[in-house]
Amino acid sequence: MRLPERARDCLIACAEASLPAGAKLPAGGEPTVATLEEALDHLPRGVGRALVGVTRAADLLALRYGRTSLAQLSVSRRFRLLEAWRTAPWYAARAGFRLLLGGLKAAHYGSRDVAERAPCRLPMVSLAPEPTPRWMSQVVDLARAGGDEDCEADVVIIGTGAGGAAAARVLAAAGLAVVMLEEGAFHARADFAGSVLARIARLYSRMGMQTTLGNVSVLLPTGKGVGGTTTINAGTALRVPPWVLRSWREEHGIPLSDAEIEPYLERVERWLEVSVSPAAMIGMQGVVVARGADALGLAHGPLPRNAPGCDAQGQCCFGCPTGAKRSADVALVPAALASGAMLFTGARVDSIAHDHAGVRVEARSGSGRTVRVQARAAVVAAGSLATPLLLARAGIAHPMLGKNLSIHPAAAAVALFPFDIRQDEAIPQGYGLHGLSERGLLFEGGGTTFELTAIVLNLHGPRLVEILEQHHRLLTYGFNVRDTSRGRVVRGPGGRPVPLYNLGRADLDQMHLGLRTLIDLMVRGGATTVFPPVHGLDEVPAGIAGHALDGRRLAARDLDLSAHHPLGTARMGTDPRKSVVDMSLRVRSAPNLLVCDGSVIPTSIGHNPQITIMALAARAADQLADRLSG
Repeated sequence: MRLPERARDCLIACAEASLPAGAKLPAGGEPTVATLEEALDHLPRGVGRALVGVTRAADLLALRYGRTSLAQLSVSRRFRLLEAWRTAPWYAARAGFRLLLGGLKAAHYGSRDVAERAPCRLPMVSLAPEPTPRWMSQVVDLARAGGDEDCEADVVIIGTGAGGAAAARVLAAAGLAVVMLEEGAFHARADFAGSVLARIARLYSRMGMQTTLGNVSVLLPTGKGVGGTTTINAGTALRVPPWVLRSWREEHGIPLSDAEIEPYLERVERWLEVSVSPAAMIGMQGVVVARGADALGLAHGPLPRNAPGCDAQGQCCFGCPTGAKRSADVALVPAALASGAMLFTGARVDSIAHDHAGVRVEARSGSGRTVRVQARAAVVAAGSLATPLLLARAGIAHPMLGKNLSIHPAAAAVALFPFDIRQDEAIPQGYGLHGLSERGLLFEGGGTTFELTAIVLNLHGPRLVEILEQHHRLLTYGFNVRDTSRGRVVRGPGGRPVPLYNLGRADLDQMHLGLRTLIDLMVRGGATTVFPPVHGLDEVPAGIAGHALDGRRLAARDLDLSAHHPLGTARMGTDPRKSVVDMSLRVRSAPNLLVCDGSVIPTSIGHNPQITIMALAARAADQLADRLSG
């Protein structure tokens, strides 16, 4: 996307002021903006328009000095104006600044020329030709030239993330005819190479820029392609906690016992080859977290993951460069294909028609090529954001459909140590602090790549560059909240889901506790400075760490948050008034439609839900296979 000349000049002026040269790192400028323009080609047009609007706001700031554009000011004056914008008391203004600088940081620090001069390790992706598995003949890419397709099946599955892929593996192994429909592509190893910007464009829905709307904008990235979000998660493989299952039974009347779900949890863990990572792969993250946790008297330990043979390149969230991570595109979809299933990629579902006799699903590619599937049953597994909209288009009406959205809001801080950490040479989420998990706070590593560290740091100018040139001594670590706040999903422009979510007072109090603990944890682990995601608190020196948040009552607008686990928008249960699907995950008003994704999870569970989603999907698929085979 070629930006208007004035907007382009403004972005160049911002890059020159906010991304100066350091001892090793080159300055931002025209090449930065050229890279950003290339990235905008992969985004919805609205993002480019929003960026242009932000540049107009930046130019308006120049009127303070009697100039009509930011580019007409000296670099020092530009920096002072941008700094005033960064620290503005108005949340909307600061959000605009983060959009502007986030794009420039990603473009500049994500370029290979800059990364090669930075204190970081570049990912190593094997691009050697791989033999084509026999089951690839059962994969049809609708994005390629060809005719329309018509087929019949026992079950059609919409979506190949955690739940859809698990259901496909079970149903195909049971001898049923299974057709999978996936809107994204089936990514090859070569797709996990290149800059982070390029990989985000390939692997993330809306290039990872999806956010909630409410009293705070929470970044809510999801995956795009076969494997869904499992392809871009950190590989953490935790079971649903027993206290969560107990609350489902006692508070929500969901009769799911530990003994009933146990065999499905075990089956999923075998599929994914879940194990605890060795200390060598966890690196210094484990050492400093253990030291800090011991000082705080909190339990800690390595986290179980689905990545046997991991070589700790720290790239998990942009596609595993070696294939070690057993995401759904590796561990589940190929197994379903090997059992005879079919897969259509590039297939966005247009319509779902259903009656007592079966289901008819029609999907098409961007070029208009169509596939129509007639099946006895359908599994909707498009994720907690898209599934409610698909069900509504299929004529499903329920007062809870699209509501009850939980997201696990998360906060992360960057800490500077006086010794090497090398977070990009370790597992990003290899070590956790468990002592507050039952209270709703799970701490786990969030080790970030060089360019993402730049984005996470709410700094610019010389101080940003000074810190980035010590990237080998930085650690990004964070936590998520088992939220009690609830949002909803509505249909937005172009039929895309829009998540609405307000962070409530109880969860803000949890955030306060989490941030205090996080700062203290890092300092007791040896950090000299912590950079928390709190407005007005850019840096916390070790000497004041224990009192940095004293007397402060956080508001939602004070925080920079992300979330990675949308759940609950088509919840399961036994009460027809409160649950969209029953305990077999069948839609109440359409028993030949099932939902097998995070939308059925009735409450927030407090951590990565992939194991829970897969276990519930496998259980529902077993029951569906029995019904269809009976």
